[in-house]
Amino acid sequence: MSLCSGPMPKANRSTPFWLTADYRPVNGMTIPIAAYGFAGFNMSSGFSQLPLAKGSHNIMRFITDGGV
Repeated sequence: MSLCSGPMPKANRSTPFWLTADYRPVNGMTIPIAAYGFAGFNMSSGFSQLPLAKGSHNIMRFITDGGV
């Protein structure tokens, strides 16, 4: 299993490019908790503002034609 998620085009969008990443393999490795939630983020303005735990950087990365 790869530790990098490949970007996938989002179908039926009016915008020409909408980056999505399939994190189902990452979710399969997480420890279940009693509650859950869903959040949406505008990554064009918040990508560098969402901190990650140091141990999660290598499982939350995604790969593009320019690299990881």
